[in-house]
Amino acid sequence: MPKLKKVPKTGFNHPICLPWLRFFKQVYRLLASMELAIVLLIALALACIVGSLMPQESLVNLADIQRQFGNATPYLKAMGFFNVFYSRWFFSLEVLFFVSIVLGSFRWLRPAWRSITLKTLMNATHIQSCSTGRSLRLSPAVAPPETLATLTLALKQEGFSITPSSPKHPWSLYAQRGWLGRVGPMVTHLGIALTLLAGLYGAFSNFTAQATLKPNESLYVIEADSFQTSTNPPYWLGRIPEWKFKVTDFDIEFQKNSPLIPKQFTSTLQMLDPLTGEVLAEGKTSVNHPFVYDGVTFYQAQFSPTTLHDVLIDQVPLRLDASQTLAGRPYAVHPVNATTRLFIFPLGRFTDGLPRNRLHILLERNGVLEGYQKGFSEANNTILSLEEGGASATLGGLHVQYKKAVMATGLQIKYAPETTFLYVSLLILAIGCALSFIPHHQVWFALYSAEGEGNAPPTELWWYSKAKKRHHALEDALARCLAKMPRALR
Repeated sequence: MPKLKKVPKTGFNHPICLPWLRFFKQVYRLLASMELAIVLLIALALACIVGSLMPQESLVNLADIQRQFGNATPYLKAMGFFNVFYSRWFFSLEVLFFVSIVLGSFRWLRPAWRSITLKTLMNATHIQSCSTGRSLRLSPAVAPPETLATLTLALKQEGFSITPSSPKHPWSLYAQRGWLGRVGPMVTHLGIALTLLAGLYGAFSNFTAQATLKPNESLYVIEADSFQTSTNPPYWLGRIPEWKFKVTDFDIEFQKNSPLIPKQFTSTLQMLDPLTGEVLAEGKTSVNHPFVYDGVTFYQAQFSPTTLHDVLIDQVPLRLDASQTLAGRPYAVHPVNATTRLFIFPLGRFTDGLPRNRLHILLERNGVLEGYQKGFSEANNTILSLEEGGASATLGGLHVQYKKAVMATGLQIKYAPETTFLYVSLLILAIGCALSFIPHHQVWFALYSAEGEGNAPPTELWWYSKAKKRHHALEDALARCLAKMPRALR
């Protein structure tokens, strides 16, 4: 008895490697499974819902979150509910889903790619073995070339591309149409993978900031009221701008019928060189119309009243700061000269519910408020009441004009270098989804002779059709093709 040749126990055949090989195969099957991909997709969708419903630290101040959730805030913060899209568990879900999509693509898309590129022909015997194979009787008077030529023309008129007979299969045809429908899933998987890559890149490279500035104030982005990178600095791949930004003007447009409801508010911004003060760029940001410079996006988020008011006193522009209080009412003092002062009391649109901001101005001479004894009134010229927007009057020989109340603008600043990459990947994803709706139809034809190919005229036409969707459309097309065949077919 001959001795069996022993297989050398090297490489993957070694007993130590076999258990690990089986383990990695099981892990691969799990990661590439459709079930895991669906579970991860549902988990990501639920996480996005949580991130949309819960206030996020990049958009809301932590103090507001603390007031809303109270004692539960530390526990919810530890679970990452206030920073969902930058939390470690969200990153983990994205990475797992990306790996699952990539590995699963090799298993799911390979048959689809082969069905497009591999144009095989079938003989009649093979088609007869298919459960859905069908046939038509032929007249011996019709030659095979005439039958195949007529069939080819009819199929082309229905939009099929034809693979003609070969020496190995002289009486066969292969026809397909809608091959883009098989490309659709491949493009869709590519779009999903690129979207996840863009999200992962952004998770390690972007930052968010919030800043509240008055007109003519400037600062670096990193000096904003809040500045947060997407990950901790050792792992952060982004960059911090070296230029400064300045708010040169802020304007609010209110509803005509509701003066307390803003219709639109706009900030005018300048990007400045920190060394020379040169204006690098200038633009405006308003609600739903952000301003972008050097990859950094400025969003108009909010506004808030300040204690500053712009006035003209004897045509001299002044900015008064009503930061002092008297009986709970803010006021400002402007010394005109050694013996005369103006006391300015603002009444705010948002604090007092007035249609427009207004200033009440009193005159003090030699330490005595004029009108204190006989009562303050505009009739005896002891008080001015000016509405913002340019209203003016004279008090004690001083001409006063109220220009406007200075508002502070609230800006949300975001650096997201992955945005363009993300838009491109979403476009690819949309194209793939659209292509997936195109039905892919395949048909194999073969002429059959009971005495064998080439020995006698064929007596039957056999065909086998295959369609993933809209099979009825394929059947209708085949019926129209067969109706155009020579009358010898019956």
